[in-house]
Amino acid sequence: EKKFGAQVKAMKAMILGRLYGGGALILGVDQGNPEDPLEYEQVGEGDMKFLHVVSRYDLSAGEIEWDITSPWYGQPKYFQPANKIGLASNDLKLHPSRVITFTGNDIPDINQRTNGWGDSVLQSTSDAVMGAGLTMASVAQMVSEAKLDVVKIPGLSENITTQEYEDRLRKRFEFANVAKSVFGILLFDKEEEWQRIESQFSGLPDVLKMYLLVASGAFDIPSTR
Repeated sequence: EKKFGAQVKAMKAMILGRLYGGGALILGVDQGNPEDPLEYEQVGEGDMKFLHVVSRYDLSAGEIEWDITSPWYGQPKYFQPANKIGLASNDLKLHPSRVITFTGNDIPDINQRTNGWGDSVLQSTSDAVMGAGLTMASVAQMVSEAKLDVVKIPGLSENITTQEYEDRLRKRFEFANVAKSVFGILLFDKEEEWQRIESQFSGLPDVLKMYLLVASGAFDIPSTR
């Protein structure tokens, strides 16, 4: 375990299995050909040469074993290294007994499994996470617009068509904003109307909490964590 870091690599393979729907440990045992079944009882001291961690995208699964009498029923007959840039050949085949697979969420229907792998655990939780994220983003947007100033200007729609009026209007409100920031006063024409609209947040904490609870339930992780 210490020589090959078995515990750390097993944990990494489990993480890859949950994240991508498939992770694996490749057992490098010096016994026969890699495509032959591994006889565990005949493995002796020093026969273990390496232990590799790969994801489902690093291995290509062969055809599925449909012989009901085979101990490997429902599993790929072999695994092959996936095609990578710089890989000279892809003729190596690994018997499933030499590959320890980890899956995220298992697919009940064996015929629907993708090359023997399962689904990512994020597949069943994506809607809950996206809903919580969208709610938090919406609340943040409302907070940034908690106070909105509304100014009613006589004849705005008629005069805004000219560039000269648009420049004058922009300059006029830039000056009003400076006066408000520096002197704490609002300068308006007698015929103009000013109104401040404030958003109400009385029910938002409960809504946000509910979405976070839904996400916690989807992941089966307590909301306190």
